Formats: sequence, C-alpha cells, structure tokens
Amino acid sequence: MERPNLTNIPKPVVDYIEYLETLIGQIKSTKTTITTADSLHFDALPLKPESPTTIQIISVSRLGFAKRTARHHYLPQHRGGTGNPDFQVDSVDAHAFLAVTNNSATVLALTNKGRVFRIPFSRLEEKGLREPGSWLWERIELDNDEQVACLLPVQATGFIVMVTRYGRIRVLRHHLFGEHMRPGMGVFSTQEHGELATACWTPGDADILVSTRNGMAIRFNEKIIPPPGDQAIRLSDGDEISGLAPVYSESDVFIATADGRGALRKMSGFAPNKSMGGSGKILIKSTHVIGIASIRPDDHIFLLTQQGKVIRFPVDEVPLTDAPVQGVNCMTLRGDEVISMINSGLIA
Repeated sequence: MERPNLTNIPKPVVDYIEYLETLIGQIKSTKTTITTADSLHFDALPLKPESPTTIQIISVSRLGFAKRTARHHYLPQHRGGTGNPDFQVDSVDAHAFLAVTNNSATVLALTNKGRVFRIPFSRLEEKGLREPGSWLWERIELDNDEQVACLLPVQATGFIVMVTRYGRIRVLRHHLFGEHMRPGMGVFSTQEHGELATACWTPGDADILVSTRNGMAIRFNEKIIPPPGDQAIRLSDGDEISGLAPVYSESDVFIATADGRGALRKMSGFAPNKSMGGSGKILIKSTHVIGIASIRPDDHIFLLTQQGKVIRFPVDEVPLTDAPVQGVNCMTLRGDEVISMINSGLIA
C-alpha cells in the first residue's frame, strides 16, 4: 500500500503518523539486523536514552539560521530507521548541514566565499527538537550569495584544514582564529580556487583523507601541505569534493551516501600517498558521497536529509571492511536524500 498524500492533513496528525512510521521502521530494522550476517553484537547496542551531556548538535540552514540541541535529546535508533523531523526552516530556506560542538564560548563560521567569522555561542540559544533556529549573521555583512559552509568549535591547539569544492587544500594554525582575528578573515581566493567546501580540525601529525562525490579519495600527511596550499586530488569531469577527515593507519572512517547507505573503511587498507594531487583510489562504490568522518567503536552517527529528518544510530552496527563496498542501508528514505552527516563523538 502506497503512502497517501498528506499535504492537507493538520501538522499534529502528520507528526503522529511520522512518529508511528519511525517505530515501524525501527522494528523492521531490528528484524533485518538480527537475521543478516553483518549484525554486530546487536543485543548489546545502547538504544536507550543517553544521559545528559554537554555535547551539542547544531543544525544549520542554507540562509544562515542555526539551532543547537543537546545530543542526549536525540534518541538512538537502529540503522535503517526513518529518522525524525527536526529543525524547522522557512519555506524559502532549506536544510544545509549538521555540526557538533561542546558548550564552547565561540564557534567559527567558515563561508563558501573563503571567509571566517567568530560567532558567540550565546547567539545560538539552546532549543529542543523541531524548533526554528537563530540568525547567525547578526551584525555581520555578507557578500552576495555568501553562505556558511561549515561550523567548527574554537580550539586552543591544532590546525584547521580547509578544502575547496574543486580540491584546493590549505592548513592554518589555531592561533590565527583566536579572539583577535579580524572578522571575515579570508583563507581562500574563491576566484582562483573555487568555493570552500568544508573544513576540519586536525592535531598536526595526522594524515588527511579527502573524498569526492564520485566515491574516490586520497590520503596524505598533513605536513606536506605547503603554506599557500595546493591541489589535494585530481578530479574527474563533473566530480567535486564531498568530505575531509584526519586519519591514522589504525583509524576507521565512516562514509555516507545520499541514498541513505554507509560504509566503514579501515585505513590500514587504504595506503597513504607520498605526494598530493593524484587521482586517488576508490573509497566506496557510490556516485553520491555526502561526507566522511573518523570514528571510534562507541561513536554514534547523525544523518540529516533534505526534508529535515535526522537519524542517530551506533556506528558499530555498520560492518567494518578494508575494501570498497556499496555500503549497507543506514536510513530508510521516502522521496528524500541524505545531505549531511557527522560523527557526534567530537573527534577532531
């Protein structure tokens, strides 16, 4: 039986229907996980509510509204569930991405135009699930078509690695983003290298894994990135950067795709390159990778869809592999697609 058109149904009724669909999805996911060979200690997974934590999940819209909610308010599900609606956006706006931070005093907003702003954490009032966000750009003048590309918590150590959509990469030390930073400091020339795609913190001694939309990736040591930056990976026609993560040989990396699938790759089976700018190797068999993240066995993954649904599930439900695979179903979608993912464990 197909799902009927619910356009004219009152919102409380739709919310209740989606809640029931979520429960049904969890039950189906439970049965599937138990009977398939890729289940990983299913009975031991912590699907009960999390104890209160200071870790915050930030939902960001395309126009620059953001909402932060304590992580423990998001109930874990088994992978393969339908998720739950979260973060209301205006009809002219759209959901953009998720970020994770602790109760930091400040976050860094990096825009697609290669500029950086320090945003007081107090500007992001803590809210519950399904509430609208707050305006990020108060007293900040943006250029035409300028949007937030990613949010990072301020740190007192480490480096920020940034990469443009077309693969230009640069790394800058933490002190450049301190309280004396000039608002709107430029970190990239978008006219030369394209718009900023994403950024992440790195400790300074890691390898950098750069992934593309078409499932390719390259790994190299961050110390070989020259101060002005360089080309991280050679992209094929129509491809672009989709993710960035610091890794070590013992690291495991979760890869998410737009169709709700995901894979967990051992970096011990993905050798680093001695130089940058190569064409890379196959990371996952997909043509629409939306993000990657280094993980630990007890971490939880959050996925955000275009329609604003969020699912949280334990990463150890995803089989670990050292070769390219198509991935397993992590979120059941209905006319929707995944647009963002985070590891909620605050790995740099």
